[in-house]
Amino acid sequence: MKIKGLLGMMGDLKEKGFFQIFLSDVINKALNFVSGIIIINAVDKYLYGLYTNGFNIVSIFMLFTGLGVISGVLQFCSETREQEEKNAIYRFGARFGMLVNFLLCAAILIYGLWGALSMPEARGMLIALSFLPLVQFIYQYYATCFRTRKENKKYALSMNINTIGYVAGTLIGVLVYDVYGMIIGMYAGYLGSGVITAVMAKDIIKEGGRAKPLAKPLRRNLLHYSLVCCGSNVISQLLYLLDVFILGILVTDPRVTASYSVATKIPFALIFIPQAVIVFVYPYFAEHSTDFAWIKPHYSHMKKWMLLMNAVITVLGVALAGQIVGIFGEQYEDTVLLFRILMLSYFFSASFQLPSGNVLAMLRKVNINLVIAAVSGIANILLDIWLIQWYGSKGAAVATLSVVLISSVISTVYLNSHIKKGLAAQ
Repeated sequence: MKIKGLLGMMGDLKEKGFFQIFLSDVINKALNFVSGIIIINAVDKYLYGLYTNGFNIVSIFMLFTGLGVISGVLQFCSETREQEEKNAIYRFGARFGMLVNFLLCAAILIYGLWGALSMPEARGMLIALSFLPLVQFIYQYYATCFRTRKENKKYALSMNINTIGYVAGTLIGVLVYDVYGMIIGMYAGYLGSGVITAVMAKDIIKEGGRAKPLAKPLRRNLLHYSLVCCGSNVISQLLYLLDVFILGILVTDPRVTASYSVATKIPFALIFIPQAVIVFVYPYFAEHSTDFAWIKPHYSHMKKWMLLMNAVITVLGVALAGQIVGIFGEQYEDTVLLFRILMLSYFFSASFQLPSGNVLAMLRKVNINLVIAAVSGIANILLDIWLIQWYGSKGAAVATLSVVLISSVISTVYLNSHIKKGLAAQ
């Protein structure tokens, strides 16, 4: 019976598009990983360090993409409501997000021209990267719309198109004209995939174009949810970005920054595995956001399988760290210990922090996510400053692991308590 039940579950997941999402993620990460190795080996380490510094600054600005409206559209259009109302949300989200991202591009350009940089040589790269928020938003927004409609096969296809465009563009660019050629290729890839994704979403665009303006009460609720999600996401993602930023300030050698950046590539990229699960289950949890009798068993089942899967991945990563890091070349042999520390960080993030935080968002408990993110963010800054001064890049890795542990404990304990209270009230 257990085998029959497992086969039935696998068939159901296949029908709903889970395996398309997961396989697309695997293919996309593999392509990005291979292209990353080629780029790292094709570009001088010093120049790559400057690019990393510039791209990291742009990434900090891009945390404010659409002021979280993509998260708001995902939640509100996944919930049970009239289609006309969903169309109005699609329309508002697209317009609001494009406006915000245009302003972000202007802010990056201004900072690139006149802002103070710890590595002034990276200024040209920062200016060249300033329009990334706008070109990325098109793909991100309409891919999210596919998720709200549970069109997982379309979502998976759009991911593949986006990755192929990005990888092809950056590889051709870096081989033709070094780092700046890579940036030009990046724009070409994102623009091409964005246009194709928009064509795939033509029905959503048409329905949104005919929709009535979004009612003020719903717009206010959507913006509140979006802004809180944005705040939480900004602080949470700074956990990954501040390490490189503060490391670049306190240790001004671009080679140290490059080594740390390389050490983070695989542990951070592996997050796609639990994220693929979250991407698939999100609309279903949002649809049952008030049904705790449904939420409890499904959350427990998801957590059990993710814990087992991530434990296997982490053990293999730690054991094979030397061989894995060797892929990047002899000049990055100093990253083995960093890699092992960050693999431990991956385990706790993928098994506890990511699932509990996302389920809280699905239940509209975004305020507690903001509090957790704020506590974690403050701890991250303090630990980075203290540990990097004493231990350099190793201190940055330990700071990341420590903050992930703090966030994982708080979010998991709170979610379990909230589910128990919800069950008692029903």
